[in-house]
Amino acid sequence: QQQQQQQPAALVKPQIKVQCKLDAATGEVVIAHNSIDIIKVDPAGAVILDSGGDRSAGMLDALNAGLAPLKISVKAPGPDPATAAWSVSDGRGLLRFQDGMAVPAKGHLTAGRAMVLLQAFAAGGSKAAAAAAQEASKQAAIAAGILPAAAAGSEGAAAAAEGPDAAQVRRLKAQGRYQPY
Repeated sequence: QQQQQQQPAALVKPQIKVQCKLDAATGEVVIAHNSIDIIKVDPAGAVILDSGGDRSAGMLDALNAGLAPLKISVKAPGPDPATAAWSVSDGRGLLRFQDGMAVPAKGHLTAGRAMVLLQAFAAGGSKAAAAAAQEASKQAAIAAGILPAAAAGSEGAAAAAEGPDAAQVRRLKAQGRYQPY
C-alpha cells in the first residue's frame, strides 16, 4: 500500500475590493473599502489616509491596493497588524500612520496623483493600470513643463524634430538653470 501525503492547501488571500470614484463637489478622488473612504487624493496631490479604526490585515491590504498606483505603501511590522505600529512610505520618507493623516504633495509632479488613481482604476487590469499610470505621469510632466508637448505623440519623431540639444535644454529648464543667451 502506498501512503499518499497530503500537501497543505495553499493559503489563498481573498481578493480585496476597493472602489474608486471622483467626488465632483470637491474634486477629490476617493478610494472606498467596506463603505469607508480609506484614501482621498485632493487636486493638489495630497493623500489623506483613514482606516476607520480598523487595523486588520484586510484593511492593510485594502490600503496598499488603493495606494499601489501611487507607489505609496503602508506596512505593519510583525505578525499581527492590529498591534503593530503602521508606517507609510512614499519612496522618499517614512511617516507613522494615523487615521486622517496626510501624505503631502511634494512638488508639481505629485499634483497628478488623483489622475493616476482614476486612470489606474478605470483601466482595471494590472498591465492596463500600469500603462494608464505611466501615461498619466507623462501628462503631468508635460503639464509641468518638464517634457515637451511633442512627447504626447511619437517620441522618436519628436526627438528627431527637436534637434540634439533639446534634451539638455529641457533638463536645464527643469533645474531652473536655463540661460538662453
